[in-house]
Amino acid sequence: AISAAFIPVFSGLINKQKEKEAWRVANSVINIAIVSLILLCLILAILMPYLVPLFVPGFDNEKKDLTVQLARIMLASPIFFGLSYILGGILNSYKRFAVYSLAPLVYNLAIILGTLFLAPIFGVVGVAYAVICGAFLHMAIQIPIVRRLGFRWRAVFDFKDSNVKRIGF
Repeated sequence: AISAAFIPVFSGLINKQKEKEAWRVANSVINIAIVSLILLCLILAILMPYLVPLFVPGFDNEKKDLTVQLARIMLASPIFFGLSYILGGILNSYKRFAVYSLAPLVYNLAIILGTLFLAPIFGVVGVAYAVICGAFLHMAIQIPIVRRLGFRWRAVFDFKDSNVKRIGF
């Protein structure tokens, strides 16, 4: 949803030769999304022992504790994916599709390799960490190209900007 709302606004600014403003909007959206996702994931991590029984009633304490642990570990992935999809929106706006299309392959490869190499050592927790690694790589593979396009991170949180509002923040 963020990408779908972000791409038309970001592309419109680029097409109007307003790249400086486009990068400011991108920074604002990235920063707002990251802070929002971190806060949401922290709240969910705290509530996880109460949420797990709602979704998987009947688990004994051992299975419930493992499910809580795995869910808490994997809560980092929405943060990486949130940033990844915004970076993907930037790439799509510049019609750079190759790296963005490789991101899911890197994600899946990390999970497969994690299952092969981490699961025998750490069990299912190793697979959970492989998911996080995959989500991080999904994001990280896009960063060099986005930087080459001109993106530089800035601590911008402009909730009042009309373009940021149009995107939904």
